[in-house]
Amino acid sequence: MTPAEGQLVVSEVHGYRVARLGATTSTNAVVAGEARKGVAEGLVVTADYQSAGRGRFDRRWEAPPGSGLLFSVLLRPGLAASGALALERGHLVVAAVSLAVARAADAVAGVRLSLKWPNDLLAPDGRKVAGVLAEVAIGAAAGRASTELASTELASTELASTERASTERAAADWAVVVGVGLNVSWAPEGASCLDALAGRPVNKDELLNEALGSLRELYGRWDEVAELYRERLATLGRQVVVHLASGTGPGDEAGIRGQAVGVDSAGRLLVHTATGLVEVAAGDVDHARMGSPTGL
Repeated sequence: MTPAEGQLVVSEVHGYRVARLGATTSTNAVVAGEARKGVAEGLVVTADYQSAGRGRFDRRWEAPPGSGLLFSVLLRPGLAASGALALERGHLVVAAVSLAVARAADAVAGVRLSLKWPNDLLAPDGRKVAGVLAEVAIGAAAGRASTELASTELASTELASTERASTERAAADWAVVVGVGLNVSWAPEGASCLDALAGRPVNKDELLNEALGSLRELYGRWDEVAELYRERLATLGRQVVVHLASGTGPGDEAGIRGQAVGVDSAGRLLVHTATGLVEVAAGDVDHARMGSPTGL
């Protein structure tokens, strides 16, 4: 029986405290609310349906009930005993979660997913299978508001507004809520799902179990996460068009066009364009078709 909306079924999975909901507005919103209360890291909320799910830049995210693996996890990497992470390297938290989900797809569905900068997981044919959304709060235990963490610009606005005298304390006192939407039995037009890729039904509970187990292994091993992320990143070496998140700046209409050649230590995508190297902190990336030197 599926739990009714608001009813929690809590269990422990690989050291994470997992709360299961039948339906909710947004798992990210639920976990962010707990983060503002100072709840310890390791809380996971999963739901069969989200009535107000969203993707990056406040885009609406919808899926039929029970058709995907939807979950959010609360982490406090600045205080992690296994390896404290500086705020400016916060993109590695998203990388770790993305890698954990990709590993789960390998183990449970027998499907190898690649990563697309900054936060998508792709099928072998390049169609989207999952998205990851992270929101960060500085001084989270004190109840400060959160902001979307998109690659390296993760909380530059928050940092700028933090009083200099408390910058060092705030840099350690940050929480991140990472949400995952993984297509399992259904996908919107142009995307794909694990059932179709595996050729059989894929168990969502097994996927979550494997993802959390992998995240437990990766968490705190940040240099290894950075290396594994680059190895699985399908964006590198590709001709790309980057549409900037801000909507302003060079190339904001036609997009920044060039070859993705790297990701720096702050998570910025490095694009070699006709006019030189461009560092992209946040934006949407379109991959050129394989074998197409210029177009998409």
